[in-house]
Amino acid sequence: MRKKKEKKNKKVKKFSERSETETTSSSFTETSSTQNSQPTHSQRKVLRRKKKKTKKFTKKHGKKNLKQTPRSKIRAIQNQKKLTPLFIKHRLGFRHKPGQLALKEIVSLQRSTHLLLRRLPFARLVKEITNSCLAYHLRPYQWRKNAMLALQEASENYLIDLLASTNLCAIHGKRVTIMNRDLHLSRRITGNGHSVFDEKKKFSKKIMIWGGIGFRLQTDLIIIDSSVNTETYINDIIKGSKIIKSANREYGEWEWIFQQDGARPHTSKKTMSYLTQRCNVLNPWPPNSPDLNPIENLWSIMDNRLKDTQPNNEEEFIAEIIKVWEGIPWKIIENLVLSMSKRINLVIERQGQSINGFF
Repeated sequence: MRKKKEKKNKKVKKFSERSETETTSSSFTETSSTQNSQPTHSQRKVLRRKKKKTKKFTKKHGKKNLKQTPRSKIRAIQNQKKLTPLFIKHRLGFRHKPGQLALKEIVSLQRSTHLLLRRLPFARLVKEITNSCLAYHLRPYQWRKNAMLALQEASENYLIDLLASTNLCAIHGKRVTIMNRDLHLSRRITGNGHSVFDEKKKFSKKIMIWGGIGFRLQTDLIIIDSSVNTETYINDIIKGSKIIKSANREYGEWEWIFQQDGARPHTSKKTMSYLTQRCNVLNPWPPNSPDLNPIENLWSIMDNRLKDTQPNNEEEFIAEIIKVWEGIPWKIIENLVLSMSKRINLVIERQGQSINGFF
């Protein structure tokens, strides 16, 4: 009986405690409702955002706490885009064939990088050449893309080899600029030109020549046996060529400019006083600048024409030089003289760098 009574008393106590808590909670809600009115629209938005954040947080943590296999982990990471596919394949134990990845990288680099020559102008040039060579009924000749690329790569390889060998020839000659003779020498070395070896006498005699050109003007070629000094330059060259008289006759006195390089006999006090009393002189001339002087191109033309000749002695060689000098057409001389303004503008644009190869 006592036990039953004790149980009843416990139940009554629990019920009383619950009722007290309910009353307190109801009283709290009543007081809060009385103190604060209903939440506004902005407050409701804030509450909704907080609820969403708590939901997302619980979902993420729930996923992390699950026990997963290594593959399922990798799939989850792949879905989240945290690792690259190659790394995942490596983690999974996937293995490429040897050299396959390197080959893919090489192909992608070949496709991405630009070629030495532009594709469209090169293709246009090839099509023009093929159409000019073919008959009229075969004129719209079409090239495959792979064939055009192969032809372009072959031509680029030839150009690279030629330019590399010409650069080596220029460095071997203690120069930085590439001359036309370097191109000829590289062609000989590669076997595309004449024979590699040139026959040359051990103590061959050198012949020094001097000539002057102008618009509609060409002086006589003067051959100099001895070394040039101030006296030989004034007496044998300037007076002997009669350049001042012929230029005054063609252009008028003091209506033209005499241009020469910066050699010591040309710029000495005696020669400058002699020239300034008779004509306008372009002074000073920039050193180591044969690319600015138009007559240097004329000497290279003469050099190329004299290569085919085979003189037996010195007299025949001098006769061949004079023949080539007198045989140069007027159009070449006039074009070279008129190119002087273009040369000056090019040097200004290139900020004093060499203009070899432009003319």
